[in-house]
Amino acid sequence: AGNYDIAEENTMESFIAAYENGAAILELDMGITSDGVPVLLHDNTIWRTTTYQKEVAKENAKNIWDMTWAEVQKYTVVSTKTGVDTGKPIPKFEELLQYCKGKDVKLFVEFKWHAHNMIPKTIELINQYGMMSQCDFLSFYGNCIGAVQQLAPGASTSFIYNNNSTDGTADIARAAGAVVRPEYLQGKGNVIRRMFREIDAEVYLMADGDDTYPADHAREMVDLVLHKQADMVIGDRLSSTYFA
Repeated sequence: AGNYDIAEENTMESFIAAYENGAAILELDMGITSDGVPVLLHDNTIWRTTTYQKEVAKENAKNIWDMTWAEVQKYTVVSTKTGVDTGKPIPKFEELLQYCKGKDVKLFVEFKWHAHNMIPKTIELINQYGMMSQCDFLSFYGNCIGAVQQLAPGASTSFIYNNNSTDGTADIARAAGAVVRPEYLQGKGNVIRRMFREIDAEVYLMADGDDTYPADHAREMVDLVLHKQADMVIGDRLSSTYFA
């Protein structure tokens, strides 16, 4: 979501700073307004990151898909560390496309839900700028990856490493649009070694494919590495009706 040390998350200033400091990949979070404008936004609402928090209580905040673009423009980004108003707007996704077109940088586009025409509108803009080869699509939800593959066949999506599974996990992941790669040497250590060798990334998130790790907490864990100086974060595995 840009360079947090220089500017606030998901702002143009943050992305520009990251690129100018040598970033080869920009990871971004997608949202969309009620009138169909794709925007860069981590949360479902603009409450945490804008001056909207001074107007309404958190529990009364509208979801981004219930606000028009004109409504969103009324508010400016605040520092999530100090609460100071930066005066900067929430940017449209199109602004980032315009800045990155022709540059040697990849966009990792993350979808947190599949609704309100967000994915079709995003794909439409990327195609409009001829930038599909510059984009990889990420999501912890199979329906989002499936929607991307349906709208943009062949688009680069999530990576799944199949370590000799026999429960059909690889087939499910492949059907959802993920890139499935094999690791025939048994054991997570071998998978990690191959993943490090084949994928260049700032953060690696590994989970079993048996739906025993709640995907809703994935971003929170990644943020601890990116912004809280954690070297590693280990999540509890869902076992029966409780976390073991």
